[in-house]
Amino acid sequence: MDAHNIEVLPLADATINDLTICSSPSGSVNLTALFGLSTTAGGTFSCVSCGSGTVSGNSLNYTTAGSYTVSYTVGDVTGVGNSGATWHSNG
Repeated sequence: MDAHNIEVLPLADATINDLTICSSPSGSVNLTALFGLSTTAGGTFSCVSCGSGTVSGNSLNYTTAGSYTVSYTVGDVTGVGNSGATWHSNG
């Protein structure tokens, strides 16, 4: 008789929260500030609607105040499947 182990892993959590900020002289926002308590790190941010802004790694870089929409996608612990969330900010 063969015995095999079964490991049950948690699902990925791509929850990000809304954030309203004042414009910063640096012109950037660290997008990990949007994470909830259980958000799975290691995912990818991308720009959905950013006007003159761009996403680079975990940062949104902007030149003017405005509304920016980004998404965060992360695979589950096994690397299979994705979750997504969208953030809107009025700067």
